[in-house]
Amino acid sequence: MEALTIEETTATEPVAGAPDAGATTPKTNLIDVLSIYPICDRFLPELDISDLLSVRLLSKRLLPNITSHCQKRWDINRRLKRFVDYPTEFRTELGNANTFISGSFAIQFFDNVLWEGSDLDVYLKDDGKGASALAHYLITKEGYTRVEEKLPGQLDYLTEIIFKVRRTLNGIQSDV
Repeated sequence: MEALTIEETTATEPVAGAPDAGATTPKTNLIDVLSIYPICDRFLPELDISDLLSVRLLSKRLLPNITSHCQKRWDINRRLKRFVDYPTEFRTELGNANTFISGSFAIQFFDNVLWEGSDLDVYLKDDGKGASALAHYLITKEGYTRVEEKLPGQLDYLTEIIFKVRRTLNGIQSDV
């Protein structure tokens, strides 16, 4: 039986294009790349919520960029600016009127998408006093006007509770 011998050899002359034997080349990994804010800022919007949470677990170094992205991505006031001039006051009025936002706005908010021409659905749970207060706010503070429009399937006795308000800014119509 023959024994196999492996000998270590060293090159006496450098190979063209090869790095100097004494030089070290920095290694770049995914964390290094994602730590660069402009790259991270382009990458993170493409992720859904579960993927974003998974990336957050990769390294503590990514936390500042991910935190900044999440604050911007789920800024409800920024999203509400399409419909109202004073989103913080509007949210206070929603709370005072015992209402909540639903429909396409909620879906778009959590999916991080924007559908042109979509509206803002606000649902109330009370005897109509909250609706009147909210309508008064939208008309006096936000520049909406009441639209007398019977909604499909709306019962006659609900006319004072269910209604639409509309405003037009720069030729763009917004309905609440």
